[in-house]
Amino acid sequence: MQYADGVAKLFLRVADVGFQGAAVYNIKSTIVDMAEVVSAIESAVPAARATITYDPPPPLPRWTGRQQTSGSTRRSCLYTATV
Repeated sequence: MQYADGVAKLFLRVADVGFQGAAVYNIKSTIVDMAEVVSAIESAVPAARATITYDPPPPLPRWTGRQQTSGSTRRSCLYTATV
């Protein structure tokens, strides 16, 4: 799960690095399963209880060397982002 503000700040930071070439990276974030996401939504919006369904997710990608290009970033907590 990615926090939009964090992704935007990372994008701006990487744009200023002056990296030459082309690379593709996964953005490291807090890994939560869908049940935890649904629980956070239901806690924030009680009327949503028992209204959200989902299929099991595919395997999560592993973190890559993006940090070597852009430096360290602050990770966001699911509950901080939803409150």
